[in-house]
Amino acid sequence: MWEDSYLMLDKPWFESTEVLFGKAFELSKKAAPETYKEFISEWQYRIR
Repeated sequence: MWEDSYLMLDKPWFESTEVLFGKAFELSKKAAPETYKEFISEWQYRIR
């Protein structure tokens, strides 16, 4: 039962968070207002 819960809830959340943190790291290298705006829009979309 716990494994099913993990696979359905936690694992997808960890995977999407990993992607977003990777993008945040890249953003810090090439900081520009447009890049921040794109990142925030994507972050808000994924959280919903």
